[in-house]
Amino acid sequence: MEAFMTGTSINTLFSFVNFIVFGFVLAYYDWTILGLFLVGNGLYVAWVLAFMRWRRELDIKRFNQAAGEQSNLFQLITGMQEIKLNNCETKMRWKWERIQVKLFKIGIKGLALQQYQQLGAVFFNQTTNILISFIAARAVVQGDMTLGMMMSVTYIVGQLSSPIEQLIDFSRSLQDAKISLERLGEIHGKEDEEQTGGIRLNVLPDDRTLRLENLSFSYDGADRDYVLEDINLTIPHNRVTAIVGASGSGKTTIVKLLLGFYNPNKGDVRIGDTSLKNLNPHVWRSKTGSVMQDGFIFSDTIANNIAPGEEMVDKERLLHAVTVANIRDFIDSLPLGYNTKIGMEG
Repeated sequence: MEAFMTGTSINTLFSFVNFIVFGFVLAYYDWTILGLFLVGNGLYVAWVLAFMRWRRELDIKRFNQAAGEQSNLFQLITGMQEIKLNNCETKMRWKWERIQVKLFKIGIKGLALQQYQQLGAVFFNQTTNILISFIAARAVVQGDMTLGMMMSVTYIVGQLSSPIEQLIDFSRSLQDAKISLERLGEIHGKEDEEQTGGIRLNVLPDDRTLRLENLSFSYDGADRDYVLEDINLTIPHNRVTAIVGASGSGKTTIVKLLLGFYNPNKGDVRIGDTSLKNLNPHVWRSKTGSVMQDGFIFSDTIANNIAPGEEMVDKERLLHAVTVANIRDFIDSLPLGYNTKIGMEG
C-alpha cells in the first residue's frame, strides 16, 4: 500500500503526461499510425485487464492458505512438547506437507494464468509494432515519409509503449492495494469497545457489589448450547468469594464476563445498580486484577510482566504482588532478580 501511494501513482501520472505529449507528436507525423497504435494497444490492455478477476481470486486463495501455513508453523514450534509426548510427529508433518502442496498448486495456477496473460499481450503488442513498421517502411518507399521521419516514428512509438506498460503495472498495483485495504478493513471495521453502546461512565459507583442477573452466555453468540444459563450470583463488596466447580463448569467464563471481555446473550452484569455495559472498560479493568490460567508471558522482564500496564513500576506494589503470589524468594535468588528476562526470548 505504501509503495502504491508513494511510487506507482506518481510514476503513472508522469507517464500519462508523456503519453499525451508524444501522442500529439505522432498524430502530427501520421494519423494512421497513431490510430493503429491505439487500437492494437487497446486490445493489449483489454486482454491483460480481462485476467484481473482470476488474478484476484488466486491472490485471495494464496493469502488464506499462507495464513493457514503460518498458523500451522506456529503450532508446530510452540506445541513441540505435546507433539513429542503424543508421538504425532508424522501426522503433524503430513499436515504441514498437505498445506505446502496446496500452496504449490495455487502457485502453479498463478504461473499458468500469468503465461496465458503474457502470451496474448505479446501477440497484440508485437503484431501492432510489426504493422506500424510495415506502414512506415512503405511510406518511405513511396516517398511519403523520409527515413529520418521513420526513425522518429519508431522512437515515438517506443516512448508511447512505456506508459502503456506503466498503466498495466498500475492496474496490478491498484488491485493489490484494494485487496490489502479490504483485509485491513476487516480489522478497522470492527467497532472499538469504548464506542459500542454510546456514552460510557468513567467513575465507578460507591456500591461495588457484583451481580449476575438471569445471565446466559454461549461462545458462538447463538441462543443455544449455553455455557452458563440463567445464572444469578451476588459477589459482595469487600468480601472474599470463592467460586468452586469442576473443570469446564464455567468459572473462567464468569471471570471474563465480569471483566467485560464477553457480553452475555441474556441477562446483565451489574456493579451496584450500574450495568457493566455502561462503564468504560478501561476504567473498570484499571480497578481490577486477574491472573488467568491461560495468561500470556511477554518477552520482557519479570517486573514488566507483573505490571505490564505501568510505565514506571511501583516497587511497593510489586513487592506486595510477589509476596502474595509466594514467588518473592525465588525471584530474589535469580542473578538479575526482577530484571530477569522471561518469555520466548528469555
